Amino acid sequence: MRHPTPELASRHETSGNWLPRLARTSSFRLVLLYTGLFAVSVLVLLVMVLWWGSAYVTQQTDEMVSDEIGDVQAAAAKAGSGGLRVAVTDFSRQAGSRDRYLLEDSTGKVLAGNMPHIPPVPGAITWYPTSSILNFWPLASGVRGAGIRTDDGDFLFVGLSTFALNEMRETVAQGFLSVIGATLLLAVAGGVVMSLGSLRRVEEIGRAGQEIVATDLNRRIAVRGTGDEFDRLALSLNAMLDRIQALMEGLNQVSGDIAHDLRTPLTRLRQRLELAYRRENDTGVWRQALEGATRDVDAILETFAALLRIAQIESGSQGIEFTCVDLSALMEELVEFYSPLAEEHGHTLRGTVEPQLRITGDSELLTQAFSNLIENAIRHSDAGAVAVAAWRWGDAALIEIKDPGPGIPKEFRGKVFQRFFRLERSRTTPGTGLGLSLVAAIALMHRAEVEFSDYGSAFVTRVLIPNTAVPGPLVS
Repeated sequence: MRHPTPELASRHETSGNWLPRLARTSSFRLVLLYTGLFAVSVLVLLVMVLWWGSAYVTQQTDEMVSDEIGDVQAAAAKAGSGGLRVAVTDFSRQAGSRDRYLLEDSTGKVLAGNMPHIPPVPGAITWYPTSSILNFWPLASGVRGAGIRTDDGDFLFVGLSTFALNEMRETVAQGFLSVIGATLLLAVAGGVVMSLGSLRRVEEIGRAGQEIVATDLNRRIAVRGTGDEFDRLALSLNAMLDRIQALMEGLNQVSGDIAHDLRTPLTRLRQRLELAYRRENDTGVWRQALEGATRDVDAILETFAALLRIAQIESGSQGIEFTCVDLSALMEELVEFYSPLAEEHGHTLRGTVEPQLRITGDSELLTQAFSNLIENAIRHSDAGAVAVAAWRWGDAALIEIKDPGPGIPKEFRGKVFQRFFRLERSRTTPGTGLGLSLVAAIALMHRAEVEFSDYGSAFVTRVLIPNTAVPGPLVS
């Protein structure tokens, strides 16, 4: 049974139902999350508003009931004996749809009013016509009032229907629920629109990535120029692709250069050994062959050691811990160390170093990098003065190495950091072509910049190292 390729499966998923894919997007889930939080917040606010509103309306009702009881008692006092019964009857006759009055004797018999018998409980109460669990429902219809005991043992109750309170609650609840409904609808619609846009961008990046892997490594992901997170992601991926492409090209170049550079010493080694084999009775030839073979093997080992060192620095696998480096002392020591070599090649080496230059870095690696640069200036320049200078440059340290030239031609300055690249294409002079590659790796680890320039007839190499350099991922 044949299984679909990843590209075919991805294409099938893209052309299929978009709803499941939309629901799995982080933007849609985030919109739903915040919509849910907003809905819960609105519900909490609704409960609080209903609570406060109900308390306010209840307080106003209790005050009105208290005033109404006073009016009933005043009317009863004017009516004389039996006046309370007369007053309640008159108030009940004139009552509106909300007003409730009740007068009971001590046995619970209704004497007057427009309400049925209720338990004679003095104080403020809410009375419901029927006893049911639904009485706890906020919109249940009842009577809010207060009862008192009269001097002759009768029970007087005056109340108001809770219709206004229920109407307020219903209006507030409907308003809040309408807001929640509209919010949920708009949020889901907005989430769908946002998620579809995000999904399209993600799929564009995914398709571009698949095409790059399958067909063209030179292609890059399109950047719209909006500066959003997708543009930043595309820029990061493009930088990663640039790095991968450079590494692949470097790998191809290194493979060919290794074969080319090692072929010569291996060929010489074989010739010497073959010559010694043919003249097995000549001790002098044997000694010369062994000495030459040792030099060839040393050159091969030096090449591999340099390659290994560069790989360790670029990968950070050697666990380097940066410390405070006295760059002034380091450069002065190098100038003193290379002065004899400079004299052998007809140079004068002088140094101008600003004191107390300190940076964060690896002293051993920096020594190796500047040693390579100073040694190149001595070995590959005309006779004359070689100057080494170091001074503070803002928040960085600037190191300058100036030699009499001829230096590196401008057309090759972008290539000299490649492994095994040599200006002398015949490769007959000593060297591995890895010195500047090692310098580039060390500079990259220290976030330093290396540049070449011409100064009259002199050639200048400048290295700018930040004072606060810290180790981190290597980027090109």
